[in-house]
Amino acid sequence: MWRNDVDSASRPVVVGGLGGSGTRAVAAILNELDFYIGSYLNPQLDNLWFTFLLRRPASIRSFDSPEIERALKLFDSVMKSYWGKSFKARTQLYELAAEFMMRNYVKRSRYRFPLNAVASITHHHYHSSHARWGWKEPNTHLFINTLHKQYPNLKYILVMRHPLDLVYGHNFNQLYNWHHLFKLPKPNKRNERALMLEFYDRAYSRSIRIGNELLGSNFMVVKIEELCSSEKIFDRLIEFLEVKLEETRYASIKKIPAWQPGFGRYREIKNTVDPEKSTLVCNKFNYSYV
Repeated sequence: MWRNDVDSASRPVVVGGLGGSGTRAVAAILNELDFYIGSYLNPQLDNLWFTFLLRRPASIRSFDSPEIERALKLFDSVMKSYWGKSFKARTQLYELAAEFMMRNYVKRSRYRFPLNAVASITHHHYHSSHARWGWKEPNTHLFINTLHKQYPNLKYILVMRHPLDLVYGHNFNQLYNWHHLFKLPKPNKRNERALMLEFYDRAYSRSIRIGNELLGSNFMVVKIEELCSSEKIFDRLIEFLEVKLEETRYASIKKIPAWQPGFGRYREIKNTVDPEKSTLVCNKFNYSYV
C-alpha cells in the first residue's frame, strides 16, 4: 500500500497562494504530470477535502492553533484512505459539517458543500497506482510550517500575481476569512482594497520567509505572469518537480499556463489605494508599479 511507502508518503507537492493568483494553472500541470491531487475537486482544481477540513477561520484563531495539526492529520488519512470509518470518526466529520453550516462559510452552498464533502470522504478509496501526489488549495500558504512538520520532505509551490491585480480584483475571500491571523481590522466594502494590499504584503512576506527557512530548495516561488510567458520559468518548475518529459508531452503541458486577459488590469483602473504603499509593495516583490 502507498501509505507504507515512506518516501512518497512524506513528499507531497503542495500549491498555494492568494485567491486569484493563478494556482489553478500549476495544479493543472501537476494533474497532467499524473500527480494524484485528490478525488473531490472544483473547476479550479482546489482539493475540497482540504477546504472542508482547514478553511475554518472560526476554529483556527492563530497560526499555532492545535486545530491545524489535527485537521492536517485527518486530511492525510483521507488522501491515503486509512481514515477510520468508526462512529466516532463519522461524528467528527458531521461536527465539521455543522460548523460550516452554522458559520455559513460557503454562502452559496451553505448546506450542500459540507454534506457533499462528508459523503465524498466516506466513499473515497485510494488507488495505489499513483506514484506521485500532492494537492492545490490556495489557503495552504497559511499552514506551511505545520505542513512541513507533518511532511518533512514536502515540496511547496507559492504562486504570486501582481499585487495590484489582486487589489483591483474581486477575490477577497482570504482577507475576510483570515484577517485576524495577520492582526488586520475586519474588512468591509469601504476598506477591503486597502486591506487587501496590506494582506498581500503580510501573507506573502510570511510565506516566503517560512518557506525559505524550513524548506530551502524544496520551496519555489512562481510568478504566474512569468510562468505564462517564459519557457525558462516553466523549465525550472518541471525541474523542481523532478519530472522528465518527452518532447511531445513537454510541448502539450507547456501550453497549460496561458496569458489571461485580466493580467495587468490594474493599469486600466484609476488607483484609489495609497500610491506610496502600492509602490512599496510592488517594489518589495519585484513588480512594476506602472
